[in-house]
Amino acid sequence: MTACAPLSPARMRRVAVAASALSVLAVAATVLALVVGASLPEPWWPRTGAAFAAEPSATPYP
Repeated sequence: MTACAPLSPARMRRVAVAASALSVLAVAATVLALVVGASLPEPWWPRTGAAFAAEPSATPYP
């Protein structure tokens, strides 16, 4: 088994910059997905208990 050569400071700096850039992109994509997901209406979501109600609700569905 061979040992890996230590990374030069310049290469370590490039790896750190690449890792931080990927981290920033991942956080930005996650925040964007959460914002878009939170702003979408959910017309497909069933009203709780509406399928089992004996009579229609007194308040109309918005």
